[in-house]
Formats: sequence, structure tokens, C-alpha cells
Amino acid sequence: MSDEVFVEHIAELLARINDLHPFREGNGRAQRAFLDQVANKSGRTLSWRNASESENRIASIQSAKIGSGKPFEHMLARVIELPLDGLSPFDDDVYIVGDQPPTVTNIPNVTSLTT
Repeated sequence: MSDEVFVEHIAELLARINDLHPFREGNGRAQRAFLDQVANKSGRTLSWRNASESENRIASIQSAKIGSGKPFEHMLARVIELPLDGLSPFDDDVYIVGDQPPTVTNIPNVTSLTT
């Protein structure tokens, strides 16, 4: 599907799961992790740092008021782009979205995950 259609779908999905608000703390992190996995299945990587916290909060409020994911679309259209700060996306060897959590063996230059 095109990026435009993908954005429309994940905007609606984000609006619906945002309405559920199942956790007292951690809703946003759980939503982003879930959408990261959805994007990964479509061959995309999301750059959440392209959107500000206040922009997300405003879109969340507007979305709840109108019952639609439309307010998220502009923000998510930037989130599917490469990071706007010019830094490279996460290294695939370090940031793994999918079936395998990071381990000492698949993170380069790391000898221990504990401090």
C-alpha cells in the first residue's frame, strides 16, 4: 500500500488504541511499540522523534473529540519519513522490532546488558 494509505490506517489504529487507554502509565510507549511492529511488517521504520510530545497530545485530544484518526495523519506522515534530525535510523543490529529481543550476542560492542 502507498505511504498515504498506510498513514490513514495507522492513524485510525492509533486513535482506537488511544481511546482504550488501558494502562495508568505507559500507554504512549506501548502504542508506539505496537505501531513500530505494524510498520515493520510493512517494511517501514517509524521515526517517532519527528513528532513532538505536544503535537501528539493535541492530536490525541482532537482525535478523541471527533472520534477519528484524522488528527494524527499529519504527524504520522512525518513519522514514516527518515529522521528529520539528519541522524541515521536505528542500526538494525541494535534496534530490533520483531521476534527477537536484543541480547548480548546480537548487539555489537556490548559485553553486558547490566551495569
